[in-house]
Amino acid sequence: MINSPKILLTVILLLIFLILSNQRSYSQYYLEEAFPNLSPFLTPTTVVHSKDSSNRLFAAQLKGVIYVFDNSSSVSTRKVFLNIDSKLQNTGPQEGLLGLTFHYDFPNNPYFFVHYVFDSVGSPVRKWIRVSRFSVSPSNPDSAIFSSEKTLIKVPLPDRNHNGGQLAFGPDNKLYIALGDGYAGGDVSQDRTQLLGKILRIDVDSNDTGLNYSIPADNPFYTNTSGWRKEIFAYGFRNPWKFSFDPPTGRMWLGDVGQYRYEELNIVESGKNYGWNKMEGFHCYPDTTICDTAGRNFTLPVHEYLHLDITQPYAVICGSVYRGSLLPALTGKLIFADFSQGNVQTLDYDGVNPPVNEVLLDTTINITSVDVDQYNEPLIVKYSGSDGRIYRLRYSGPLTIDMNVIIEGLYNENSNTMNLSDTVTVYLHNASTPYELIDSATSVIDSLNFKGNFSFYNSQTGLYYIRVKHKNTLETWSVEGGIQFTRGVLNTYDFTDDAIKTFGSRIKLIGNKYCLISGDINQDGVINAIDRAAVVTSLGMTGFSYNDLDGNGIVDTLDRRIVLENIGNTKSEP
Repeated sequence: MINSPKILLTVILLLIFLILSNQRSYSQYYLEEAFPNLSPFLTPTTVVHSKDSSNRLFAAQLKGVIYVFDNSSSVSTRKVFLNIDSKLQNTGPQEGLLGLTFHYDFPNNPYFFVHYVFDSVGSPVRKWIRVSRFSVSPSNPDSAIFSSEKTLIKVPLPDRNHNGGQLAFGPDNKLYIALGDGYAGGDVSQDRTQLLGKILRIDVDSNDTGLNYSIPADNPFYTNTSGWRKEIFAYGFRNPWKFSFDPPTGRMWLGDVGQYRYEELNIVESGKNYGWNKMEGFHCYPDTTICDTAGRNFTLPVHEYLHLDITQPYAVICGSVYRGSLLPALTGKLIFADFSQGNVQTLDYDGVNPPVNEVLLDTTINITSVDVDQYNEPLIVKYSGSDGRIYRLRYSGPLTIDMNVIIEGLYNENSNTMNLSDTVTVYLHNASTPYELIDSATSVIDSLNFKGNFSFYNSQTGLYYIRVKHKNTLETWSVEGGIQFTRGVLNTYDFTDDAIKTFGSRIKLIGNKYCLISGDINQDGVINAIDRAAVVTSLGMTGFSYNDLDGNGIVDTLDRRIVLENIGNTKSEP
C-alpha cells in the first residue's frame, strides 16, 4: 500500500512519462487526406493503379462502382470507370465488389479483373463468388466496357462471409486469387477438392479445354490424381482478405483474418498448408484442444497479434513491403493495419531473425485496405458507408544528421580526443544559388568520438550545403555541390576523415584527423591581427572565455600560438 503522498505523486508522474514515451515511439507518422477535394467514397474496398505510368488511380466500392481519377492532391473530379451494381449482391459487409487488379501488361493487354459476390441459385444462400475479366474502351481509357465481362471462376458460397477478395498478378505474370472459407465451418480450407479457403494461381493469357484460363503446369497439385483442384497454390486459410508481392525478396505476404483470438501474417509459398481450421496463428484451434496436426506439416505464420477485445471485428489488413522513396526509414518493412483497431504497423523481417513489429500510428478510422500508387507510396483506405476516404502515410519527424567534427584548439593528437565536449551550430543551405538558408540546429560534439546529432525540423529530403560554426573557429562549409540528405533516416557526415569534405579544403590536418581551424575569435571569417590582439590582451584570464582556444581553463601562450599559426586563413564558401 502506498501511504506517502510524495511517493504516490512520483508513481503517477512516472506512469504518465511512460505513457507519453510509448506514444512518442510512433507519433512521427500521421495520415493526411490524399484527395481532399474529392467527394467521399461509399464503402471503398481498394484503390489500385493501372500499371501504365498514367498516374491514375482506380477506387473500387463494395456497392459495385469503380472510380478513376488522377493521383494528385489537387484533383477535384472523378469519373465512373465501371458500375456493376446490377451484377452483384451487396446485402452484407463482406458482399459486393471485393477485388480489382489490372493485367500485368496493361495497356498492351487492355484488361482488368474483378472479384465480386453475386446472387444466383445453386448455393445454400444464393451467394456465389465470381472472378471476371473486363476490357477497357479503346477510345476512352477512363471507361470500361460493361458488356465485355468474361467469367473466369465461379464458386458457390455456403454462407455470406469470409469471401477473401484480393486479386494480384505475381512476378511470374500469373493471377493469384484469394478465397475465404465462405464461413463454411468444417474442413473446407483443408479439403483440396474445393477452392474455398485457398490461394489460386491461374494463367489468364491462355485457355485450357472448357476453361477461360489455363492452369500453370508448375502449380503444386497440377499432376495430382486425387481429385484435388489444380488451381490451388496454397491452402488452409480462413479469410485471406489482402496479400501482396515483394519482388526484391520474392515473398508473397498475406494477412489471414482470425476467428476469436489471433490475426496472422504469412509468407505464402507453393503447396503449403497454413493450418486453418486446426490452427489459429501459432495456436491450436480452438485453443482449448490438442491440435490434430499429425502428418499435416502446417506452415506457421511469421507474425500474430492477439484480440484484446473479442467483441471487436478485428481483421488484419496486409499491405505491401515499402519500396517507395518518401518514407526511407520504412524501406523493406511490411506495412499493415487492422480494420477495427485503426492502427498502422510495420513488420521488419529478414528471413533469419525474429520479426520486429512497430506501431507507426493509431487512428479512429476503420481501415479496409493498404494499397500503393505507381510510385509505391502507401494509400490507406478508410471504410465507411457514407464518408470513405483515402489517406497518405506521412512522416513528421526531423531530418537528422550524425556529424563528426573536431575543433583544432581542443584536439589532443596523442590521446585522439578533444579536451572537452563543446557546442557547434550547423546551418543547412539550399545547394543551388543563392544558397538560401533553410534550417539550423545546435548540438554538443562529444570529446571522445567527435560526434554530434543534429535535428532539422524545417528541412525536407534534398540537396544541401552544411555550414558549421563554432565560437572561435573559421566558419566551415561542406563539399562543393552539396550533399543529399533524406528525411526519415539517420544521415551521416564526417568532416574529420578527408580534406575534400569541406568547401575549398578549408580544414587543417593534425596527425590523421582533419580539424576545424581555430582562431577566428570575432567570427568575421578571417584570422588576423584582431584575433591575435584579443588573445594577447586577455592572457592570464581564467574561467570561460572565447579566447581560451584549447579549453584548458586559462588564456595562455598556447592559445596565442594557435592564432599565430593560423593567421591569414579565411573562410571558403560557395
